[in-house]
Amino acid sequence: MDQLSEFARQSGIAIEVGTRGLIPDHLHLYLDIAEKLKSPILRMVVDASDYHPGKEDIIAIIRNHLPELEKRNIILAIENHDRLTARTFAEIIHKIGSDRVGICLDSVNSMGAGEGIESVVDRLGPLTVNLHIKDFSVQRVYHMMGFVIEGQPAGQGMLPIEEIVKKLESHQRCQSAILELWTPPEKTIDKTIAKEAKWAAESIDFLSQVIRNSP
Repeated sequence: MDQLSEFARQSGIAIEVGTRGLIPDHLHLYLDIAEKLKSPILRMVVDASDYHPGKEDIIAIIRNHLPELEKRNIILAIENHDRLTARTFAEIIHKIGSDRVGICLDSVNSMGAGEGIESVVDRLGPLTVNLHIKDFSVQRVYHMMGFVIEGQPAGQGMLPIEEIVKKLESHQRCQSAILELWTPPEKTIDKTIAKEAKWAAESIDFLSQVIRNSP
C-alpha cells in the first residue's frame, strides 16, 4: 500500500478508491485504504453477491460512519445500481443529510431498474459527487421482441455526454469523472485487448474535447 501511494505521488496520479458491499467491517477497511491512498472519495456499490440491505439498513450503516468520514475528510459516493430506483437512492442521501455522502452517478446501471438516463440525472444530478461515463447503444434483437444494451466508445453511442456534464456542472458538486467501458469481447483475448485499447483511446480523445469546451 505504501509503495502504491508513493508511486502515485511521484507519477502525479490521483487515486480514487471503490468497492462493493456496504458491510460495516468492510466499509471501515476501505476507509483505511482510501485514507492511505489519499482518495477524496470512496465509491461504494451497496450490494454484494449475497448481501442486499434494505433502505433503512443502508441509512443506519452510513450514519454510524459519518464521524469517520468527517475525521478522514472522505466523501462516500453511493453508486446507483439496478436493484434500487433513483428515487430510493435520493431518499437515502436526503435522509442521511450530510455533505460527506453523495452519489456516484453511473450512466447506464439504472436501466436495469427500468429508468432512463434523463430522469436519473434529473433526480440524482444535484447529489452527484462522481460520474461514471459509460456510453451505450440499444439494438433490437433479431426476433424483434426485446433489446440488447451494449457498450460503445464515449461519444459514439446514445449517451448525451455533453448535456450530462453541463447539468452536473450547474450543481457544482461533482468532483470527478471516470471513463467506464462495457467492451463486448471478441473471439480471442488478443483481439479483445486490442479493441479495448482502441475504444479507450477514442473515448479519451472525445472526452478531452468535451472538457476543453466546458465552461
